[in-house]
Amino acid sequence: MPLIIAALLIIFSVLIILKLRGKKNCRWIPTHKSTGVLQEFKCKTCGFVAYSREKYGPTECKRQFDKPN
Repeated sequence: MPLIIAALLIIFSVLIILKLRGKKNCRWIPTHKSTGVLQEFKCKTCGFVAYSREKYGPTECKRQFDKPN
């Protein structure tokens, strides 16, 4: 019984660590380059470049679509 509890605690801890490690929120910084209505933003966290019509940058992370520039 103690072995099962210890194994469950280890699995739970590893899952929490992996989830926290992958959870980096993007912080979009404007690059002051625009193409018409779209403004270019660069993520300060991961370095990805994305475009948005919003004043504060994209609303979600774009990392999963391509590699950073």
